[in-house]
Amino acid sequence: MKKSKEYLKIEENSSKPKSNTLFWGPDIMTDSSGKATFSFTNNEKTQEVLISVDGLSAGGACGSSTLQYSLK
Repeated sequence: MKKSKEYLKIEENSSKPKSNTLFWGPDIMTDSSGKATFSFTNNEKTQEVLISVDGLSAGGACGSSTLQYSLK
């Protein structure tokens, strides 16, 4: 897919940081206490990490949360 000249111009002038997905786990299930465990490897170039979690219960209730941390 080709990007238009207008899109490329906006992209070049954007001060918004580029985002990269470090981990995607759509099949993670919680245990009976509502907790889940996962692990991933950070990209060496990534210094600021934002974890965003979205979930759906068996009954259809939605939930989300975020956590940010820095690598030093």
